[in-house]
Amino acid sequence: TTTADIVWETDEKARFTYISPQVEVILGYRQEDLIGRVVFDFLAPDSVEGNREAFREAVRENHRIMGHDSEWMHQSGTIVILESRAIPKIRPDGTLAGFRGIDRDITQRKRVEEALLESEERFRILLQDIPSVAVQGYRMDGTTHYWNRASEILYGYSQEEAIGKNLVDLIIPS
Repeated sequence: TTTADIVWETDEKARFTYISPQVEVILGYRQEDLIGRVVFDFLAPDSVEGNREAFREAVRENHRIMGHDSEWMHQSGTIVILESRAIPKIRPDGTLAGFRGIDRDITQRKRVEEALLESEERFRILLQDIPSVAVQGYRMDGTTHYWNRASEILYGYSQEEAIGKNLVDLIIPS
């Protein structure tokens, strides 16, 4: 079977017991570089503690890991963001043997999301400070989700009063 994702297994101590060849494409390491090593050795420093806690909780509760994002260190030193999904491996006696999972590279998606948020923030700041143009934003149901300063002056409602209200309720008094 071929997949663009990294398929892996660990023991109960978070040591890799298997990792697919795709690890070399995504993280730059050979399979043998990771086998027997602890997962946390390959995480970005800021990502280690949160991942240790998520692993401890999964071990305590023997539960699945679904959609957990982690920053990993590529062999070149760059950050790669992986989304993990895993299930516990249980021995016949009911004890935890480790985890089996799959990691997807979501680095590009995260960069696009961050760029979009930055762009939206710049646009919001620009619209907020236009003194002579009233700008509002509305959801599909007609409720207000954006209200700039010029709208406050024109309609007499503050942002706090307008956000979440229906446009008709704001411009046509009851």
